[in-house]
Amino acid sequence: MIFLSVVPAFLSAFAISVMSTWLLVVILQKKRMFVAVKPELLIQDQRKSRTPFFGGIAFLVAVTACFFIFMDFRSPKVYIPLFSLWVFSIAGFCDDVLKLRSDNGDGFTVKQKSASQIFAAVLVVFLIIWKDFDVTKSRFIFGMESDFGIWYVLPAAFFLVFYVNALNITDGVDGLASCSTIPVLLAISLMGWGTQFGMMPWVVIGTLGGFLVFNHSPARIFMGDVGSHGLAGLIGAMALLMRKDLLLLVCSILFCIELLSSLIQILSIRILKKKVFAIAPLHHLLEHHGMPAWKIVLLFTSINVMGSLIALAIWRLS
Repeated sequence: MIFLSVVPAFLSAFAISVMSTWLLVVILQKKRMFVAVKPELLIQDQRKSRTPFFGGIAFLVAVTACFFIFMDFRSPKVYIPLFSLWVFSIAGFCDDVLKLRSDNGDGFTVKQKSASQIFAAVLVVFLIIWKDFDVTKSRFIFGMESDFGIWYVLPAAFFLVFYVNALNITDGVDGLASCSTIPVLLAISLMGWGTQFGMMPWVVIGTLGGFLVFNHSPARIFMGDVGSHGLAGLIGAMALLMRKDLLLLVCSILFCIELLSSLIQILSIRILKKKVFAIAPLHHLLEHHGMPAWKIVLLFTSINVMGSLIALAIWRLS
């Protein structure tokens, strides 16, 4: 029965995403709402300076519409992930708006961005605890459990902020964030099959598929922070409600590697006063060495495919 529900949800999400993304491309191009791109990135691709951001708004519209149409919106397992999508999207949108006024691609300062993400994460986690206090018994792999009680808010909020930043950093090559997220969503769907969590990822996959029509190389629109923040917030909230947060990190091993490459670069510059890599994160380094965008997307998506298969194996053995 769930399969019969998944197909129309997936197709509807795809169709709404295509239409809303196309409309955004037309409007943003007409209004010339382009975000300044950092000079070191323009060296790789001058076209980036003429490509609009804010593509995540279409993602927001499609997912919200399909959640209302195909799911039981009275269930906390539905409206909490949607709330997470919106609250993180708003934080990302504010960052994107500030970038419009910048001449170097900067939006929030590091402190402002961190504060907005922490605030969003704490709101989401408190809502989770309020509606499902049993989730504080965070189930780890192989059946081991640990009950955090109200202190669950600390590791859960940290997890959300970590995941949002990891996916946000990965969003830097045409189609990369969308393609590399799809195997993660497939794994989540299998882990939650027979529940709302079995269908929910398919709505997101359909939405990403519609967005990729305009975001594949050469991209006509970028996701922006409004998209990457919202997407990560939605997936992270699903993982917390399913008690699969650690498995999500295994599925998303690519995002962790990307974030680690940026952290290494930042710490090296601040402590040693020199760069480890010519440019970071990792996808920009490969661009710098001449690897085409489609090869980067294929390679990095394969990494998350392997991570998702490993996570599924762990889940089956638990």
